[in-house]
Amino acid sequence: METWNEFCYHYQQDLGGLGIPIFSEISEKEYQNSSRLTEEHVSLISRQERSYQIQNEGLNDIKKKIKLERQKYHQEQLVNIRSKLTSEQCRLNDINTEQGASTWLTTLPLEDEGYMLNKQEFWDLVNIRYGWSLSRTSTTCACGSFFNIQHALSCKKGGFITLRHNRLRNITASLLKEVCHDVRIEPTLQRLTGEQFEQRTAITSDEARLDVAARGFWTAGQIVFFDIRVFYSNATRYANQSLQQCYASNETEKKRKYNSRVLNVEQGCFTPLVFSANGGMGRECKKFYARLAEMIAGKRKEEYCITMSWLRRKLSFSLMKSILLCVRGSRGNKSNDVNVTENIEMSEYQSSINEH
Repeated sequence: METWNEFCYHYQQDLGGLGIPIFSEISEKEYQNSSRLTEEHVSLISRQERSYQIQNEGLNDIKKKIKLERQKYHQEQLVNIRSKLTSEQCRLNDINTEQGASTWLTTLPLEDEGYMLNKQEFWDLVNIRYGWSLSRTSTTCACGSFFNIQHALSCKKGGFITLRHNRLRNITASLLKEVCHDVRIEPTLQRLTGEQFEQRTAITSDEARLDVAARGFWTAGQIVFFDIRVFYSNATRYANQSLQQCYASNETEKKRKYNSRVLNVEQGCFTPLVFSANGGMGRECKKFYARLAEMIAGKRKEEYCITMSWLRRKLSFSLMKSILLCVRGSRGNKSNDVNVTENIEMSEYQSSINEH
């Protein structure tokens, strides 16, 4: 695999690829692995043993060794390939290897669960994942700016950025209602009466509000406020920052705005929930959803790993659908719309033959 395109298609999803193997390259090694796993079976059959007693512990050890060998091989290949990639391609690989960034690729297209993607949506997401150009897109946005992926995921015209944020807010609030008390969406903070904060960027408006509030999440009886932010990690402003620095800077910015006010005035706790548009999460966001999955699993009597996987899948598809809306959604001018604001009763009276 010498080129970026070959790497994207054939490498494992958790390492940034699509996981479509080149069988001619791995067939010999996989044959050897198969022979190692079935060696005891073959021996028993060749001796015509009447009772087949396979030592599961021995098989498990062989499976673990094979798994470790595969991981080592893929990591060595990844290091070799990354040495040939451009800085932009390495950046995309870093984004695609984040936990949660490849969830949509390993999901069955279940319509009832909202996991369906049509042909164009699937290829749009693949092209965005690897920095390839999209087909049949306008060169100019309705706001007048040059249209590309970076602009599409940050342009406020059309309300798609707000919709992306609100979807995550509503999912989070809905899940919190299952395990917490006093869950509120966009709760207004108490008005200030002369309180001063160290941070100059602290929000002091009387109309200040956060995205979600819930009682009893981290500590019994304590109110916790959450605020969501989604950023595009491949945007120009983050070009000189690592992914960890991107998450940390966004979390810090949120805390400077709200943390002191929540602690000192609301006597509560503040947790910023920072996502990347590609599906990754910040440090505090990971801890929050891990705790939420634990609470839901305990209440529903489900396994934690299954609940966490289900939760990541829901969040991933919410983000992916939002990306598609930002890229393909119409931001056209309202002047082209048909007027449908007239009085319905008067319109029907004037236009119906039976009324005259």
